[in-house]
Amino acid sequence: MNKKCQILEYNSNNIDFIASEINKGKICCFPTDTLYAISSIASNKESIKKIYDIKKRDYNKPLSVFIYDIKQVYNIANITDKKIDYINQFWPGKYSFILPYKTNNLVDRSLINQVNNSISVRMPNYELVTKIMKKINGLLINTSANFSNENNISNINDLIDIMGTKVDYIIYDNNIVHNEGSTIISMLEEQPITIR
Repeated sequence: MNKKCQILEYNSNNIDFIASEINKGKICCFPTDTLYAISSIASNKESIKKIYDIKKRDYNKPLSVFIYDIKQVYNIANITDKKIDYINQFWPGKYSFILPYKTNNLVDRSLINQVNNSISVRMPNYELVTKIMKKINGLLINTSANFSNENNISNINDLIDIMGTKVDYIIYDNNIVHNEGSTIISMLEEQPITIR
């Protein structure tokens, strides 16, 4: 029988503990300003593999990363100030941007699109995620907490039923979670292109 995860209510007392567990490579589900996310530290290859396996996701479909400060983009992407000005119109918020990847030690290569050497990045507008990110030693993986090509999960009870034996922690709070993923915009060309 699979072991049930630990379910934690989001409060300020839990942030340090959650961050320390993520730093160890533990897998967590938590609400965001779009969907529930399944996440861990973005530099841990083993954690990334676990998330792919949990989601039953094709390894050729890169996962995204969360940031909390626009300056962090310069550490992981080759990008002009002009494009940053464009992105700033949408962040923090429900927009993911595909950017030219810049070699770094914050993101494992398995998160990079090997075809066009790009990385998907989002800055969520959600206090819980921001507080966790400010405490961890790196960036967070960002992907929806569901199985690939199946319905999004917006109810905490459904999340516990589906992911409760697959992840280490589920964090919940009483804020409403929406049922739509982020808008995805590619910044690989001169002009932005909306992918989804």
